Amino acid sequence: MNMLPIWNRCATQLGDRRCELLIQETLEKQYPQDQFPFHIEVVGGQKTHATVWIRDGRGLNISGDAYPEDFSIDREPKFTAVASKVMELANDRRVRELSPRSST
Repeated sequence: MNMLPIWNRCATQLGDRRCELLIQETLEKQYPQDQFPFHIEVVGGQKTHATVWIRDGRGLNISGDAYPEDFSIDREPKFTAVASKVMELANDRRVRELSPRSST
């Protein structure tokens, strides 16, 4: 039996569960597992920023911090900052090389 790996898309500790779910759902839609074979993890830190990690389990491990204008209750700045950081990291050459899309 050939089992495909499961690539996580998760967001936690952002202080707003709805925002975490929105980010996770957006990551799943914009970065489907079959086209982007790596984990994307977003973790809130110290109520001031979120750290975005992209890992593949074979040595790729890049990260960056997203600093929203306002990390308080409003979810829009968090979502915007995280989405921007994910896009920046996903455009890294090492990440693009993992994607089947990069060969087209």
